[in-house]
Amino acid sequence: MITHIKKFESMKTNSHWFEKHSKCEFTRYTKVFAKLSWSYWMVAKYGHLADLGRTKEAEGLIEEYRDEIFNKMNSAVSEINEWNNAPKDLRVLLLEIYKSTEIFISDSIEIFDRINFHNNYGVKIEQPLNDLLETLGREQYVMRMYSQHTDEADLNFMYYRWANVYYEAIKYLNSVTDINSWTSFRRFCLENVLEILPKRKQIESSAAATFQHLEIKDDLKTNLAQKYKNLWLELFVSSAQFNHSLLFLIRSKEFPSEDDLKKFNSLVDEASTKQVETSITLLNIFINDQIYIN
Repeated sequence: MITHIKKFESMKTNSHWFEKHSKCEFTRYTKVFAKLSWSYWMVAKYGHLADLGRTKEAEGLIEEYRDEIFNKMNSAVSEINEWNNAPKDLRVLLLEIYKSTEIFISDSIEIFDRINFHNNYGVKIEQPLNDLLETLGREQYVMRMYSQHTDEADLNFMYYRWANVYYEAIKYLNSVTDINSWTSFRRFCLENVLEILPKRKQIESSAAATFQHLEIKDDLKTNLAQKYKNLWLELFVSSAQFNHSLLFLIRSKEFPSEDDLKKFNSLVDEASTKQVETSITLLNIFINDQIYIN
């Protein structure tokens, strides 16, 4: 497991990876990336509400946004295809993210529709474990691919580095079958989870550099840059909450009790709610065409 994570290499650099591209190119990339990511997180929110049994809220969300999710995906792929002179690394990133997001959306909506349907009749079902593990593996591939084209000062790189480790921990947890594998899982978490999040100064510095390289209208730039920084700080707070849930679970060398598992799931639900809402609010900044210089 740890060897698998070490494949997630970081690249040392004295500047940000996107600075080799013009502001025009990076802005165009950011707008497409935002459409793909917004679509992903809206479907993730639908699934989160369904998992929580908030049936009517989940139904209302997907009814309101289903068409917009697919419209944004179609718009994104059209923009990628029409960007004939796109830099190679930006095209590779967008195409791989599009492919992964398209699969996630089509598969997940079908699964979450089924979960929500059963919720209406008081029958609790869960996403099949094989489907979950397949989704985690596919997203980890995109995370590693992203790291090859960016650098460790990039905000999404920092987030993906954390998510890659957290996903690995969840996969590991689902493979625990006896006390020996539980001990190995605990060791994995203690060795990999604690130091994986960036420091506040790293987040603030990267947020400022990112926004400086975007073609945002001057009268909006200061306020939006502040909002952007604060939202990234909140997003990593939610990541820390996920970490806390794991550390709570492994505080004992013995298998967790039923009450421990309930508390763990409650902590995960709380972190998920914060992460989903923060991600969507963050992406709403960039899917608004009114903020960009024409």
